[in-house]
Amino acid sequence: NLIGTVPDSCCYHVARALANLACNSAGNTARMEVADAIPQLVKLLRSEDVHVREEAAAAISNMVSRRTSCQPQLVKAGGIPLLVELALSGEATPEKKVFDRILSCLVGCSPEIAMLIREAGWEGRPATAAK
Repeated sequence: NLIGTVPDSCCYHVARALANLACNSAGNTARMEVADAIPQLVKLLRSEDVHVREEAAAAISNMVSRRTSCQPQLVKAGGIPLLVELALSGEATPEKKVFDRILSCLVGCSPEIAMLIREAGWEGRPATAAK
């Protein structure tokens, strides 16, 4: 369990580290996949801290775009509807722009993921960042 034993105050740093690890090599991503990181990162998408949510979403995006074998984990963990909800909810904010970018990346991963994202209600409309 990569995240379950981490205090809430450290979740941002853990999510950021996982995002960077997944970005840096397919080997890291494979190890994270074996460690069941996707469901744990989906749990972090429910965090009260916007920065934790952003880093968790970035880690998920990096993993899924690097290894197609991570896609079923994302679907099974309920990550797609949650990412869509985060991108569509509330006022336009810089955070929503991050989730739109991540969804755009995920749409490009596979036709199946793209269909699930569109079925969840995201049509590719980028959020306008608040000033």
